[in-house]
Amino acid sequence: METNTLRKSYKNHIENLEDINLFEYLEIGFKLNEESILKSIKYFKSCMPKELKEILLKKSYWNLYYNKPMEDILKENLKLCNENQIKIISTFVYSFQTDKRDFEKLEDEEKLNKQLLEKGFKMQEVLNKDGWINNLKDLDGLKVICIFDRDKIGLMGSFTEKQEKEGKLIYIKDKGYLAFLPKRHTKTGQILRDKFYYKLN
Repeated sequence: METNTLRKSYKNHIENLEDINLFEYLEIGFKLNEESILKSIKYFKSCMPKELKEILLKKSYWNLYYNKPMEDILKENLKLCNENQIKIISTFVYSFQTDKRDFEKLEDEEKLNKQLLEKGFKMQEVLNKDGWINNLKDLDGLKVICIFDRDKIGLMGSFTEKQEKEGKLIYIKDKGYLAFLPKRHTKTGQILRDKFYYKLN
């Protein structure tokens, strides 16, 4: 079975969360969840009881991989009997599954960004709060080595994967966005929806 490893940086992140009483933590989380799931998720990420830290810091917990077994082991180890506390465990598990992924993605992005800038690549954002960035048209026609999130389809559905390709940047004037056309392709390009890296080729 696939494992969900725990990085040292994320382990340190959990260890440094402010300690709080377990039952107070779950009760507050439940009440916030009744108002909005986003409020409870934000709260759960702000602090954590020692009892939960001890479980989350074990490799065996993350090796369970899926939410349901994680929920079951928490309920069993914490010996919860209060209905509200039992109900909120699924939100807690979900919040830390997504937090771990987001934390690692940001860490990987920062590492990649540093490596690519050192190799002479430029980083290009494509969107801001108002939509597509205006200066994308300045990149039209450039022959580049491009590193971008490529759309993929797998057994579990669609996903993106970073790839390095040679090709050309094409500005789609009537839409206002930028596309990448790989070398020796005349029609099968991809719209660049997320930030990418490029170097003149």
